[in-house]
Amino acid sequence: MVNVLQSLLLTDGPEGLHCVRTTTYHAFALFKAHRSNTAVRVETDASSEPGISVSASKSGNTLILTVVNPRLDADTAVACTLRGVRAVSGAAQILHHPDLNAANTFDSPDRIIPQALPVSVEPQRIRIELPRLSVATVTLQVAN
Repeated sequence: MVNVLQSLLLTDGPEGLHCVRTTTYHAFALFKAHRSNTAVRVETDASSEPGISVSASKSGNTLILTVVNPRLDADTAVACTLRGVRAVSGAAQILHHPDLNAANTFDSPDRIIPQALPVSVEPQRIRIELPRLSVATVTLQVAN
């Protein structure tokens, strides 16, 4: 068996009869929403390292925010103020598992998959709770 770090897929050998999507695959899928969009400037006030990482992009009336909490030791509440647009509605997905050693395997291929994440949407602000070592993507419908 070959160990390929950050592999998107695991197969069971040269024949590849079985395939498992890894957590890296699902993380890439969460960031995929940014493709072909226009990047949006993001400012954070995260004072402790490593702080949260935020990416944002916009296409038409859709604003995508992807937030990563790389901290091993702390969950974090994220409040994002929106400028120049009003949020009308939103939905979020999160990739996270409370067991730091959890992985998708041939026996448990869907152990870690994106799940719905509650998001509080106000016209000028969104709020989400991010557990340690998680990545979330928020899709907002906005108006100018």
